Order: sequence, then structure tokens, then C-alpha cells
Amino acid sequence: FVLDTRVNLTEILLDSHIDPFDTQKTYDPVKDWTLPPDHIVQAVLKKRVGPLREKASPVFFSTDPVSGKRRQGLSHVPKTDKPLLFVGNHQLFGQDLGMI
Repeated sequence: FVLDTRVNLTEILLDSHIDPFDTQKTYDPVKDWTLPPDHIVQAVLKKRVGPLREKASPVFFSTDPVSGKRRQGLSHVPKTDKPLLFVGNHQLFGQDLGMI
């Protein structure tokens, strides 16, 4: 087949979708990453985080900006464009990370 003068192998390769030099854009797992659909995110949270939440019963606290006192819940987390520091007490093996 290759030695047949009636067949131009170069032309066949150029007309094919084969790219031996990989000149097309390659997939970058960081830059090309997109968020999964919301229903998938919710299903994973329910399956992975739900049972741990039932067992561990996490409690969240925030600081009242006026009085400086700690309050239960996240209602006093400031809404700002500035960076915020979240502090967590991660137990053995960080099993509570999914809830944060």
C-alpha cells in the first residue's frame, strides 16, 4: 500500500484528523476546569457530607463587630471585598473539612 505510486500517503495524512505534532491546544486541568452542574454538587454534598454532619453536629461561630463578642452562627461574618481569615478546629484526619 505504501509503496504503491498511485497512493500519496502524505496527502492522506494531511487530510486526516491525525495531528502527529499535537499542534492543537492541549487540555490544562487547572485552567480548563469548570464547576460541575449544581445538581451533581448537591448530590455529592448529600452523600459525602450529610452523614458526617449528622454524626458530628458542627457548630459555627462569628464575632459581633460592634461588641466584639462571639455569637453562634455565621450571621456576623462581615460582607467585604477584603480578605477574611476562617479558623477551624480540624479533628483527627481532618474529617470535618467537607463541612467547612
